Amino acid sequence: AAQLKQDAAALLSTVDTYMAQYRQLQSRMGLWEEEIKKLLQRGEGERAMLTQLLSRANLARSTALQAVSAGNATFYEVEQILKSLRGFNLQADDKRREAEDAMRRLSVISSMVASAKEKTDRAEAILGNAAAESKQPAAPQGKR
Repeated sequence: AAQLKQDAAALLSTVDTYMAQYRQLQSRMGLWEEEIKKLLQRGEGERAMLTQLLSRANLARSTALQAVSAGNATFYEVEQILKSLRGFNLQADDKRREAEDAMRRLSVISSMVASAKEKTDRAEAILGNAAAESKQPAAPQGKR
């Protein structure tokens, strides 16, 4: 019976040890559970923040794409304006050349006009003299 008491006491001591260890594990489990809850909450907060950052990044991307599209449209318009200005420049060069040619011909035209005026003046003078002579009485032919 003493052996049985001794075995029971040893068993009770072992059970007490296991129970103490079990309570320590339970206590640690409670701490770990709290730590896991905090980590989970922090992870959810970070996920919300990352979701918000992703939303902002998508908005920035959308805005950038719109800016690129507007920039491309503006670039196309500028190209069209430059093309138009180049055409205008070519036309202006043609008109300038025509004006330069006209200026070179102006002296020839002026001399032709002056020559024609001289001839007209001479013709008028000749016609005036002829008219004056035709109005004078003709000298009789027998009086020589």
